[in-house]
Amino acid sequence: MSDAAAATLEASPPEVVRPRRVWPPVVLALTCAAAYALFFVVPYYINGLDRYPLEDVAGGYHDPKDLWPHDTAYERFIDMGAYLMVLMGVVFVLTALVWSLVLLVRHRTTLGWSRRVPLLIAVAVALGTLGWRMSTFGQSLTAWWLD
Repeated sequence: MSDAAAATLEASPPEVVRPRRVWPPVVLALTCAAAYALFFVVPYYINGLDRYPLEDVAGGYHDPKDLWPHDTAYERFIDMGAYLMVLMGVVFVLTALVWSLVLLVRHRTTLGWSRRVPLLIAVAVALGTLGWRMSTFGQSLTAWWLD
């Protein structure tokens, strides 16, 4: 290799490494939030349980097997989704949170706003979902469904 070619190779700027995709953690965080809403919050309000104290709802006074959606074709879908979210929901949300934070930190100098904003949204949604899940309301709805 000639001296001119070697000088050109040494002078070339390093290649910028960017994440190929930032949407998967965003989709995961939004899907988890929507799943909690669909499988727990929607049945809670459709069945009119918001009229009762949360202690009564969580205590088992209103058996979910006697309420909507257990008299519809959606019963299996809602039950399987709720079961999956009880078992793995927090793991999925934490995965989305950590994945987004790792991408934000690892690529902090190369991410443009078009990639940084969705990741920040994923972090906010994941933290909000975790906060809801750990709240009295979230724990009461989970206890009601597990009854």
